[in-house]
Amino acid sequence: MKAVILNFTGGRENWGCQATSWGLHAFLARRLAPVGLRELSVVPFLPRHRIDRAIERRHGARIAAIQGDPAPAADDLRFLEGLAARRFGPLLDRVRGADLVVFQGEGTMGAPALYRRVAFFTLPVLARHLYGKPVFSLNQSFVTESAADAARARAIFGGFDMVALREFRSYSLVRGLGLEGALLCPDMAFVAPQDATRPPAGLPSGGYFCVTGSAALAGYDVAAYLDGLKRIADAHGLMPVFLYSRPLDRALYDSAVAAWGPAACRAISSRDAPDFRALLPVLKGAALVVGGRYHSSVSALSQGTPVIPTAGNSHKAEGLSALMGCDIPVLEHDRPEALAARADAILAAPGAARAEVAEGMARVRARIDAFGEHLAAAASARLSGRAAPPPPAMLRPAPELLQSTPTNAALYRGRAGAGLVRRWHRDDAVRAGEDLRRKLSLAHNLAVYDVPTRRL
Repeated sequence: MKAVILNFTGGRENWGCQATSWGLHAFLARRLAPVGLRELSVVPFLPRHRIDRAIERRHGARIAAIQGDPAPAADDLRFLEGLAARRFGPLLDRVRGADLVVFQGEGTMGAPALYRRVAFFTLPVLARHLYGKPVFSLNQSFVTESAADAARARAIFGGFDMVALREFRSYSLVRGLGLEGALLCPDMAFVAPQDATRPPAGLPSGGYFCVTGSAALAGYDVAAYLDGLKRIADAHGLMPVFLYSRPLDRALYDSAVAAWGPAACRAISSRDAPDFRALLPVLKGAALVVGGRYHSSVSALSQGTPVIPTAGNSHKAEGLSALMGCDIPVLEHDRPEALAARADAILAAPGAARAEVAEGMARVRARIDAFGEHLAAAASARLSGRAAPPPPAMLRPAPELLQSTPTNAALYRGRAGAGLVRRWHRDDAVRAGEDLRRKLSLAHNLAVYDVPTRRL
């Protein structure tokens, strides 16, 4: 059996992308090998290129109409295939040659522009409707911003052989759209590797806690947020260690240095730790982890460390409490007293807090194990022409209606005011040069996030 992962993000600099994609890669290799997996390849989620804008400008409306059709016509599918061949080049052959296609929506799913693009939904749509491949859609959150987008998403995901969501909020949303066969399986970043590497230099010799930033920092009240972090540091004698693999998160560290002075905090970047595995011992050694980066929270929980999530740019962290069976509220960025009080409660009994995380992780692992067994059985059945077995009840719990606070909901909708502006640094010139190569060279664009095919 040959399998391919679409929308693979493990070659990116971002730690969260690495953690979730490589977790999925390892999970599939382990679970599908007993049912005949011999080759596992990927098609990366490609960075934007100028060809994307040209295609969307000319064909965006037709692309959205075809991808939103539950039964697209053969001529329309061939039209999509032609665009995909231009955009993906030889990577398209990995889809044509696969026996099983795994589409990883991750956290990208939701933006209305995605339906007009070739680089996201087109390959799984072609795999299912043109090439007749089984398509399993896994390891993802789910967001829709309008009734039209919900209808398109229902048509796309309704055509797949399996749809699994990584947290309760998205799972409930998909079930509410009428996709009753949707399953719940935790994010594959919970499947932490056992070969964590040595942590980077620069950790404080005493106690510390980690701050992870957020994709929604532009809407934060940064002064209030830093006030809450400073209260935690002062009350418990802990050094804040800012973690960033995105420039905007570095801007939060810059703001902390400006407010507190350079001796009051530390920072670890993706230049210090290019591989996410080097971040795991940093998270494990922290007293707690605070911030709006979902995968950093997940990786911290995988290491037994308590987390205090703040809002990101979608609701994905809102489902951690229900998933873990623990109390993990997503706190508001502009309430420093609440942030400090939550840290006080955790650090007043750190042993009990870590025991609660361990119990939650046991529930997560049990659900992932059950999903792995079902996935292998479903893949084997689908490829041999048999009906897939019914999933265990653990993977199809009753949907839960989860509500966000008004402050967090505004951040998810991108309607909060500007709170943090990225500051440019000298090494940004290196990034700008790399971005220019991606935009000008299509060959470089296709290769930059690609990883070797694994043969088992």
